[in-house]
Amino acid sequence: MEPRYPSASVDRRSAVKVTTDTRGRVTVLGVDETRLDLSNADALKKLFTDMLEQGNRFVIDMGPVRFLDTYGIGALLWCWMRLNSCQGELRVSSVSGPVRELLELVKVSDILEIRDSLERAIEELELEGDA
Repeated sequence: MEPRYPSASVDRRSAVKVTTDTRGRVTVLGVDETRLDLSNADALKKLFTDMLEQGNRFVIDMGPVRFLDTYGIGALLWCWMRLNSCQGELRVSSVSGPVRELLELVKVSDILEIRDSLERAIEELELEGDA
């Protein structure tokens, strides 16, 4: 299966398929899985920790994700807390309908900044960096 981001590298060390890409001053982690759950949430957290050296503006693109459990939610909140502690910024983009409904139901959408598209999330973070 081809990565969603053709110019990106694929992290093959972890149990989660994630592409990484840098767009200006923004690091994009593209989750190339249909599930973010117990089986791969810790791997996402480890990869995110490794990527923190690259900057403090991140987008987690959830385009293919159709299922999210409490471990997946925990991983997203963990990433947000890590960035928040170092004055970083996180956006979550391309969230599918059922996943967005879950995030809204458990009020995580009140904490995470969710954007409809990857492009909008990147643009927003770039503009904030110029302010």
